[in-house]
Amino acid sequence: MHAKLVALVIATIALAPIQSDAAVTAVVSGPGNSGTSTYTTPVAVLAKGAPMNFVNVDVEIHNVVASTAQGSRSGRPWCPATGFCPLFWSEVIGAGTTPILGLANASQGSTFEFLCVIHPNMRGTIIVA
Repeated sequence: MHAKLVALVIATIALAPIQSDAAVTAVVSGPGNSGTSTYTTPVAVLAKGAPMNFVNVDVEIHNVVASTAQGSRSGRPWCPATGFCPLFWSEVIGAGTTPILGLANASQGSTFEFLCVIHPNMRGTIIVA
């Protein structure tokens, strides 16, 4: 049942009307991912300049955060005044969809590792094409 739900969500994302010239790419977390070392989409390819979403179809809360700190706090409202400031980040959500912020200026050919801060064993990679 869970596999069918994940497939349905992924198919819905793929078939959804596009609001711009760039396709919206998504990182997906499916049922049971917190007990694994990955997301349902462990590798996501992002077209340079395109938006990216995080889709959670799990009953547990998750998010997507760059696994290393990069750059300064400037322009990243999710960063604390001090401490870790990830290059990109999404809100922690239950079932639903939220944008991944901070990737708009990612360079073509870049590769970024990410994780879930709630379940740090969940990891993945974003490749900017």
